[in-house]
Amino acid sequence: MENTPDPGYSELWRQWKPRSITLSVAQTTQLGITKRAHVYDWLYELGIQPDRYICRKASYGRGHIEIRFGYPEDVSFIKMSGLIPD
Repeated sequence: MENTPDPGYSELWRQWKPRSITLSVAQTTQLGITKRAHVYDWLYELGIQPDRYICRKASYGRGHIEIRFGYPEDVSFIKMSGLIPD
C-alpha cells in the first residue's frame, strides 16, 4: 500500500473551490469579523470544526473574506440558516 501525504493547504484551497462563501465588507462588519481569528471563532460557535474549512482574504476587493469548506453540508447549513446578512 502506497503512503500518500495529506494534501497541503494550497491543494485543499483548490479542491474546495466549489464549496465557497465570500463575505463582503458590509457582511464582515455586521458579523464583527475583521480578522481571521474572528472567522475561526464565528464558525466554531456555529459548531463547524477548524479542520472542515479554510479562510483567506478574497483575491478581489478590500476587506472581502472567502471561506472554503471541505463538506457541502457546512455550506448548506450556513446559507440556509440566514446567518449571513444581506
